[in-house]
Amino acid sequence: MTVDLKERIIGIALRHLYDYGINDLDMDRLLSAIQIDRGTLESLYPTKEDLVEAVILNTLDNIQQLFRAISNKAGLPITTLYEYDLIMASTFYNHTQFTLSHELKESYPHIFDTIMDRTQNMMRTVYQTNYMRGFQLGYYKQFSDIDDMIEEQVSSNGILHKWDTNLSNPELRTENQKLVDKWLDKITTQKGKEEIKKIEAEVKAKQQSKD
Repeated sequence: MTVDLKERIIGIALRHLYDYGINDLDMDRLLSAIQIDRGTLESLYPTKEDLVEAVILNTLDNIQQLFRAISNKAGLPITTLYEYDLIMASTFYNHTQFTLSHELKESYPHIFDTIMDRTQNMMRTVYQTNYMRGFQLGYYKQFSDIDDMIEEQVSSNGILHKWDTNLSNPELRTENQKLVDKWLDKITTQKGKEEIKKIEAEVKAKQQSKD
């Protein structure tokens, strides 16, 4: 019962964070939506901060599961990396209003720092696995220091450095895509570049068919 209740609380709180933001998250309005009393909520999440942290960490867990699923796929490494970047972008652009905002950094800096640390660690894991597979198949160039190469991508990723802005802005999305494209161009062989073109053409064709 407690597990189901926690899932309901986190799910509804997530929607309220989307709709109202962190500072305007009203606990009475949330209690009404969940249909529980304050004592029940506080027995699980004693403070608003505890609830916000639970919601955000739950979201990160879900993102991590998506990344694991991508990493475990049998597809070509570059296809995997492309899918990863698409999910990374769509997930964080959609969650920006509550995960990468001034409100979070100012109100709960330790939660913000946790997000940054966990996100960067997820990125390192995906890039490390992907690079090794891709290098063996001839899609990526050889680097004398793989860790430095991966760290360069992690540290330059536009998503992590635009926490103080609205990433739904098309110009920022374009800027971030340019960073990803520049990094891919640096690490891929000619074989890899040809594969990327195929993937981009397939994605474009799918999008056009939906339109």
